[in-house]
Amino acid sequence: MKIVRILCVCLCVLCARPVSVDEIFVKRMQLKIMGSFSYINIQRSDVNLASVSVPINGGSSYVQIPLSYAQNTNQDYLNFSLYARYGIAKRVEIFSTLNSFWQHSSTSSDLSSAPSSQSYGDFGSLNLGVLLQAKKEGKLPALLLGASADVLERAYFSPTQKQLDSLKGYSFFAMSFYTIDPIVLLLQANFRLNLLREFEGYRLDNGEIFALSPMVYFGVFRGQSLYLAKFWRALPIRHAK
Repeated sequence: MKIVRILCVCLCVLCARPVSVDEIFVKRMQLKIMGSFSYINIQRSDVNLASVSVPINGGSSYVQIPLSYAQNTNQDYLNFSLYARYGIAKRVEIFSTLNSFWQHSSTSSDLSSAPSSQSYGDFGSLNLGVLLQAKKEGKLPALLLGASADVLERAYFSPTQKQLDSLKGYSFFAMSFYTIDPIVLLLQANFRLNLLREFEGYRLDNGEIFALSPMVYFGVFRGQSLYLAKFWRALPIRHAK
């Protein structure tokens, strides 16, 4: 039986259809909607410095004694995302991403016996972008280009100060890949532009971000769907707070 199973596996490999990276694009006039969620837990311990006023000389004057204490924070963060992709040409599509989140934070310190907690959820961001294939794969690698803008985004300046911004964040990306069946070599470059945000005297500048990521993908056993899903997830169309 083991020999039969091995022969069947080898036959499946030989009959497997080559992985087609062109299938990452949505067909013309076709709409695809996908959803996902991610969970992040952050535990942090900080040492803070404070002072205690102690009266001397019968209360006629005071002296400040420095006091250090530890503050522990445990935060649970859950992000929900909804993606929509629509093909407007053979290798051109537009996409949109809607994000929302929920978080719970618990804080305790050496100076307080009871921990304090806070829970809230809110709208995250809504972006709109375009993806196109600038060059097909041939003797030279293929090239994909894209860009997206945050149409709406919730910006937090403090735990109690927030506002809804529009067109304050932009992403530009380029991706080149070359297929040596069933291996795909991929190089991706991302640039994130964040504009200055101001609200009631608060200023928030997240700066610019540039990332260069080489990747290798491998697909077997007619695994185009699995491979292509991973390949699409490599595209920087999602915006995380």
